[in-house]
Amino acid sequence: MRVLLDTKSVERFNPKKLYDEVEEKFKEYSINKLAIQNIAEKSLTKKQTIREEKFTRHKSDPTWKATVESEKIVDAVFDFEEKINYLKTQFTEDEGIVFKYSLEECETDKEIMNRICKTSQRYYQIKKSCYIKIGLCFGILKPKMEQVKAKVITQFE
Repeated sequence: MRVLLDTKSVERFNPKKLYDEVEEKFKEYSINKLAIQNIAEKSLTKKQTIREEKFTRHKSDPTWKATVESEKIVDAVFDFEEKINYLKTQFTEDEGIVFKYSLEECETDKEIMNRICKTSQRYYQIKKSCYIKIGLCFGILKPKMEQVKAKVITQFE
C-alpha cells in the first residue's frame, strides 16, 4: 500500500534543508556517473608506447589506487541506483511524477504543479512526502522511534 507520508512519521526536520540534502545526493550521483564515463574513456584511449622506466621502490602503487578509487565510484553509483529503483516502487503515482520531473528532469515547481493538476498546497504535501521517503531511504531522516517500537511489538504478539 502506497501512502503519502507526513512530518508526524519522522523525527523533526527542516524541509528546506531536506530538499537541499536530497538534491546534493543527486548531484553527487551525477558527478560519479560522469567520473565513471571519464575513467572508461581513459582506459579505452590509453596510448600504447614503449618507454624506458626506472624502477624505484614505492610504498604505494598509483595504478592500484586508481583502480580502487574507480571501484568505489562504481559501487556508489550502483548502490544509489538500487535505492532509487526500490524507492520508485514505494511512490504514489503523483510522488513518482514529482520525483521524475523535480529531481531527474529539474523542472520548476510551477511546471510540475501544472503537470499533475494539483493546488499548490496539495502539491507541496506530495513533494514533501516524496522527499521524506527519499530522506528515509538514504538515511538523511530517521523515523520516529515510538512508531517503530509499536509496530515491532504488535508484530510479535
